[in-house]
This record gives sequence, C-alpha cells and structure tokens, in this order.
Amino acid sequence: MFKTLRNELILNYVLEPAGPLLIKSGKDNGLQPERPNMTVMTTYFQGKECPVIPGSSMKGVIRSRLEQLLRSFVKEVGGESREMACYITDNDTPDNCNKKVEDAKNITDVEGKYAVACRACQLFGNTFLASRIKFSDAIGKEGIRLAQRTCVAIDRVTGGVAGRARFDVEVVETGKFYGDIHLRNFALWQVVGLLAVLNDIQQGIVTLGSATSRGFGRVKITALQGQFRDYRLDKPSDVLWGYRGQKDQLKFWQEFEQAGFYQQAPVDLQMLDRWPELMRQRDFLALLQADVR
Repeated sequence: MFKTLRNELILNYVLEPAGPLLIKSGKDNGLQPERPNMTVMTTYFQGKECPVIPGSSMKGVIRSRLEQLLRSFVKEVGGESREMACYITDNDTPDNCNKKVEDAKNITDVEGKYAVACRACQLFGNTFLASRIKFSDAIGKEGIRLAQRTCVAIDRVTGGVAGRARFDVEVVETGKFYGDIHLRNFALWQVVGLLAVLNDIQQGIVTLGSATSRGFGRVKITALQGQFRDYRLDKPSDVLWGYRGQKDQLKFWQEFEQAGFYQQAPVDLQMLDRWPELMRQRDFLALLQADVR
C-alpha cells in the first residue's frame, strides 16, 4: 500500500472553542487542593505550556462518526453495511476486522489483509494494517483563556445539591488550536467522507472532549487549507484521481477546485456543507464499491 507514493492530501486547520472545552489531562491533583479536580491536557510548545487536543482524540472522534455515516448511508440504499464499517472494539462479533484476519490463518500478505478489511479499517487502520491517515496534535497557540467551572450532582427529591457531590473542572473558553491531517495514497471516497465529518464538527453535531452532554466540546473550524499532491506522470490535469488512478476518479471533482484545494490558499469554509450531500450521491457509492476488496 505504501511502497509507492501516488497521491497525498495535507489539511491544515484552526479550531476555536464555541463554548467550554475540556480535554482531560488525567492528572491527580490530590496534593494540590487549590487546583481543579479535572484539568486540561497540556504540552510544551516553544518553551511554553499550552493546552492541546491530542491527535488520538481527533482520530477517534472522526473515525467513530465516519463509521456511523458509512453504515447508515450504504444500508439506506440496500447495500451491506457490515462491509463498510466493522465494530472494531467488539471482539465477540465475526465482523471485527482484527478477528477476521486472526481466524483466516492463510492471509499473510498486506494485500490480503487489506482486501478483507472494512472501509473504515482501510482508512484508519487496525492492528494488522497501517493507517492511511495521520492526525497531528492540535496545539493551542494563540488567545488561550482558561476558566474554572463548578459541577454538582442534583438530589432527585429536593432538587438541591446531593450531599458533597461537588467538583471543579478547568476548561478552555477561547483560543486557537492549530493542527493538520495528512492522507497518503488515498481513495477519493475517503476524502469526501473526511470532509463530511469536518462539516459535522463545524456544525456542532460532533463534539470533542469530556462532558459533551452538558454543553462542553463544541468547536468551530475557523480556517482550513488543503493541498492535493499527485506524483504520477500520466495523470491528466483536468480530473481528480484517487490512488487507483483512472478507476478511482471523481465526477464532481470541480467541487474541490471551487473550494480552493488547488490554489494552496485558505479553503472556503462555506463549501464544507456540501460534502454530506455528496456522500448520498450515486457517484460516491460507486467510488465505495469500486475500491479494492
């Protein structure tokens, strides 16, 4: 899959909280009673401690959402949703891609493992396949403002605070987080699906971090820049190809050009709302079904 580099997509984005954002650090502050019970995760960038959204958090949220979309869209038109996204965390189901490879003792080559994998595992990888997509940490570099929120449990009878069930959390209220997403040897359905999930994040449908059911975790994509690279000499300039070349081309490739992906300039964020609808088109389903099995 990666012996030859055919194409790449590099997305640089800026996220800003649209409300309180809590990516928990997991630190125990028992010896620091003046600190909140839960604190935001931080890292050091250029000698300064900054809040961070780990790449693993971004990958997990985006993978989970895309798996849901793949299952629902394909099943909606009478397809087999199990082939599109397995239940990777459920080791008891036969649809788990890791289990399929373990059970099939005769599959030893990468191509064979890729062929039996679902579409989600083909993109994000599993314990037998490397991922086609990489997520960097999104580091809060500018305008960071932290705040403290007090949370309580409510007594169902009195409506007041239940005993001593009170704790404090640290949240990011404002700031700019810079990160990037890198796709290599991608199929075109993978790009469309990724942009559809980014649109869901932009709309607040998909949230990040902890306490999302209490209004935390909404973010906005305030800047997005994308760049396609194709290293094949025989690729025509007027069409967008996936890693399989002419067999993997997008009929509505003009959507990418209109969004600004070919100009190495900021992408028109209003274009993001087009991708979920594109996922429902027959062209997208044809790309899914044409991908290597």
